[in-house]
Amino acid sequence: MLQELGEKKISSILVEGGSQTITSFLEAKLVDKVILIYTPEIFGNKQLSFCKKLSKMTRLKDIEVKKLGNNIVIEGYVIK
Repeated sequence: MLQELGEKKISSILVEGGSQTITSFLEAKLVDKVILIYTPEIFGNKQLSFCKKLSKMTRLKDIEVKKLGNNIVIEGYVIK
């Protein structure tokens, strides 16, 4: 699907998903910008971490943190 989007000159997409979806894009190094929204609710019953090993941790730069109602929004760019 990503190759088809590239052929159509689409170079930016929004990926919204759970930890497995997000982790797969991060591990494939397909992420430039991250927007995390932390809410006071927790959904699901699986591991909540996007990083199982510190050696695979995704680091961000140019970070902005905002409060949006009861949520916390963190935006940053992936350090490659």
